[in-house]
Amino acid sequence: MVKPVFSFSNMRPMLQFLILLLNVLFLSACSQKIADPVPLRVTPAPAPQKSTTIYLLRHAEKANSSADPDLSAAGQERAIALRDSLSKLPVNAIYSTPYKRTRQTVAPLAAAKNIQEQEYDANNLTALTTKILKDNLSQTVVIVGHANTVLETMEAFKAKRPIAALTESDYNYLFKLTLAENKDPQVEVKRYGN
Repeated sequence: MVKPVFSFSNMRPMLQFLILLLNVLFLSACSQKIADPVPLRVTPAPAPQKSTTIYLLRHAEKANSSADPDLSAAGQERAIALRDSLSKLPVNAIYSTPYKRTRQTVAPLAAAKNIQEQEYDANNLTALTTKILKDNLSQTVVIVGHANTVLETMEAFKAKRPIAALTESDYNYLFKLTLAENKDPQVEVKRYGN
């Protein structure tokens, strides 16, 4: 009788060999060190952008129409209101024209912040902007001027006027100008005092 080449009895050793081989491969795979995971790339958050904040305002109410008047009683109250409005801010510098009414407007704030106000020439706004951007970059600055210089100062910092003009009776505007690198200047219109 001819014996078949393939039979179940011949398969048993082969099956045992395959099972043994699979077990060895499985155990070998289990014993291998698991590769370190690919490190997760974390993109750092951009550094907070530093900006220079400038508060621009006109002097408070004057006592009379003389060339260099003091503040009136209402102007003195407004100067106190300015101090109170900006008291919680980290004011680093105060700039004023050389007139009594501008200096007296920021005097209570300067005293509260223990800052000596610096004089500037309203006829040379380029010098003022250059000085502030050099000496007060990334700081908070207060600039007090006149009805005919406040908006012009804003424009000297390349900002757009939020209003057409200041009149002789406009005393309560407080413009917040934010200068950030690679961004257009931003202007917010605020009010202070009564």
